[in-house]
Amino acid sequence: MQNPKSKYEDIKLISQLGYGGFSTVWKAQVKSTNEIVAVKKVSNEYTQKAALEISVLRRCKHKNIIKYFHTFSKDGEIWIIMEYCAGGSLADLIKKKSLNEKQIAYISREVLEGIEFLHSLNIIHRDIKASNILLTEDGQPKISDFGVSVWMSSEEKKQYTQIGTPLWMAPELITKQGYDQKIDIWSFGITLIELAEKNPPYSNLHSVQAVMLISKNPPPQLTANVWSKEFQYFVSLCLIKLPSLRAKAQDLLKESFVKNVKDQSNEIKELISFPLSDSFTVDESKSTLESTVDPDDVLSNHFSYDLHEFDEDEKKDLIIDLGALCEDPSLIQENLAIFKKNEETNQKNEDDEEEHQISIQIPRKIKIDFDLLDKHELQTILEAQTESMQKVIKNIQIKYEEFLKPIQEAIKKK
Repeated sequence: MQNPKSKYEDIKLISQLGYGGFSTVWKAQVKSTNEIVAVKKVSNEYTQKAALEISVLRRCKHKNIIKYFHTFSKDGEIWIIMEYCAGGSLADLIKKKSLNEKQIAYISREVLEGIEFLHSLNIIHRDIKASNILLTEDGQPKISDFGVSVWMSSEEKKQYTQIGTPLWMAPELITKQGYDQKIDIWSFGITLIELAEKNPPYSNLHSVQAVMLISKNPPPQLTANVWSKEFQYFVSLCLIKLPSLRAKAQDLLKESFVKNVKDQSNEIKELISFPLSDSFTVDESKSTLESTVDPDDVLSNHFSYDLHEFDEDEKKDLIIDLGALCEDPSLIQENLAIFKKNEETNQKNEDDEEEHQISIQIPRKIKIDFDLLDKHELQTILEAQTESMQKVIKNIQIKYEEFLKPIQEAIKKK
C-alpha cells in the first residue's frame, strides 16, 4: 500500500523564498493535488539539524505552529515539506504597514498560545522574533523555524548552549548562567517592541555591542507615548531580567491586554492584502521560514566581528569583554597579542581579514530524540548522514593522495 504522504515527493518547485546558513526555502506545488506548500531543503552535511527540526515539528500540532507534512531525501539534500503561509512574516508586514495596539494584542495572544504549547512539551524555541512568526492568507499567526530549538528531558533543569539572534537574546542566555523556557518569554517581549516600533532595542548598534548592553543594562521598554499603560505593563512582565520573576506563558495569557482582545484576523488579513511577491526579504531573515545564519548576527557555533569598526581603546575593551563573556581567559590573551602585534607594526591591510577578526568558537551539542521520528524519516536521515560521511571520507582520501603523491614521485627518482 502506497504511503499517502508520498504525494509530497512529487512536487514542482515554483520559486525560492529565502535561504539560511544550511538550507534554502522554496514555494512548491504538489502535482497530484495542486496544493501549495513550503519546502525546506537542508544539505546532507547538516543532517543533525534537520533531524532535530523534524523531531520538534512532528510533536507540534497546534493552530499557531507551522504544520509539518513530510520528509524525504533528494539530490543530496533533505526536503522538509511544511505549510505555506502566503501572508509572509510579521517582519515583512511591519516593513510596509503599522500595527495598532489591538492587532498587536491579538497577535500576542495567538503567539503566546503557541509558546505555551511548546513549553508544555518542554520545548524551547530559542529564536522567537517577528521574522519567525508567519501569517496565513487568513491572518492567522504561526510560529516557524525550529532549526535551533531544543527539547529538555525531565531530568534537565537548565540549558547552556549559547544560540539565537543577539538582539532578541535573554540576559541569562548571553551570560551563560543556564536557562530554561523563560528565554522565549524575553524574546517574545522584545518581539512586541519590534512590532510596535518596527525595530528591536539596540538595532542601531553592532550585534556584539548590543549583546553586552542587554546583559548589563536595565530591561528595555516601549519608548513611544502612544501605547497604553496596559500594553507597557504587559511588555515589562516579559522583560524582567531575573528569570525566576519573569512571567510564564500561561500567566501572560491571563493578563487583560490579551485576555479580552477580540479576533483581529480580518484586520490582519486586510493589512497583508498588499501584492505579495514570491520572495520576502527582511533584516535578519531572508526567508519567511528560517533565520539567515549570519556570523555577525547569530551566536551559535561561531561569531566574529571586524576590528576596523572600533577605535584603539574600544578594540581593547571589546576583546576583554568578549573573553569574559565566553569565560575564556586564553581568548583575551590571544586576541590582545594579535592587537598588540598590529599596533606595533601599524600595518592595517584592509585585505587581511585574519589580522582584524576576532573569532570565538562556542561548542554546541545537538540532542535528538530519534524515537520521535517514524521509520521513513529515520531512513531518510540515515541515508543523508551516510551520503554526507561518504563525501567526507572521499575528500580526506583525495587530500591524502595529494599529500602522498610527491613523496611517491621522490621515491621513484631514487
